[in-house]
Amino acid sequence: MDTIPPITSITAPLNGATVSGTSTVNATAIDDVAVARVEFWLDGALQSTDLTSPYSWIWDTTVSPNGPHTLETKAFDVAGNQGSSTVVSVSVENSSGDGLDISDWKLVQSNSAITCNLPPGTVIPVCAVRVLALVLCSGGIACTEAT
Repeated sequence: MDTIPPITSITAPLNGATVSGTSTVNATAIDDVAVARVEFWLDGALQSTDLTSPYSWIWDTTVSPNGPHTLETKAFDVAGNQGSSTVVSVSVENSSGDGLDISDWKLVQSNSAITCNLPPGTVIPVCAVRVLALVLCSGGIACTEAT
């Protein structure tokens, strides 16, 4: 009876790497009998499963918000034993292109205790910047960049 779990590790990207656009996540997996599949996890959510070596997943980072993310692989052998990789931390950094990145900005309305923090990945098109400024100023709202 096979009771030994497979061993898996992420070989790319490296821990601490910055990724953008399309990024290939590569992994290795070995087992004393046979590896049945390798799963690729992003921020604790299953993204892809690969049944054959070399194990990889093509990650479109443009659908992930800019900032820190975690990657992990889970390998399963034919007996159902599971082994997990060390978690790899990476940072997504996709350019905002022709827009203004207002991620983490704070909006504060004058004469009020109302404050709004904009979420990471908030980008407005360049053509909307002047309109936004007019709307905010006429509404008595001050904008400050996060420091």
